[in-house]
Amino acid sequence: MSHRRTPHLLEIDKQILNSLKRRSVKSPALIGVEIGRDRRYVANRLRYLTDIGFVEKVIRGLYRLRIAGDK
Repeated sequence: MSHRRTPHLLEIDKQILNSLKRRSVKSPALIGVEIGRDRRYVANRLRYLTDIGFVEKVIRGLYRLRIAGDK
């Protein structure tokens, strides 16, 4: 029997996801400015959100929400 854990989202993760809803592709620097956080911290959280499947890296330094059903 497989038990899938629900990913733990911090408040900053929710802010990042909301930021990505407003525009299709963004950099950690732009998101950081929008939500008032350091670009490096945002980049670390984006890596986590990518690892758990919420976000995808489009090209180096640009991210977007992962579309349901994409692999």
